[in-house]
Amino acid sequence: MADLHADLGNHHQAIKRGTRSAGLRRAIGDTDGEACALATVARGCQGTGDHHIALTHARRAVELGRTSIGSHDETLASPLTILATALHHLGHANEALACVREAAQIYTDKGLDSDANALHQQIRTATVPPNSTLPTPR
Repeated sequence: MADLHADLGNHHQAIKRGTRSAGLRRAIGDTDGEACALATVARGCQGTGDHHIALTHARRAVELGRTSIGSHDETLASPLTILATALHHLGHANEALACVREAAQIYTDKGLDSDANALHQQIRTATVPPNSTLPTPR
């Protein structure tokens, strides 16, 4: 439900339901579910313009996703793209780009070509916020 609210732009409901879900998932030891719920909370926070709080939740989701035994396209790649958005809005273009590249590689490895291609397009068209620089392409 939290993801649906985030998709529909009901940011406060996404935050509320995602926070509840993250707490429940944490209580039962479901780190994969907690990572996904925290990523949704971060999306909701981004929707309200609170990128600092989004950054906190997205970083925690990525941290949990890195320990995941589940599908990394959901538990790591998705939180990485959300983290990248928060970082970009806060002027951390280099770190944001690294997150997008890592997410694109996960999607490529999983054979999710359309998701990978969308991120590669985002990398190619990345804009640099004021007082930031993009790294030299590898």
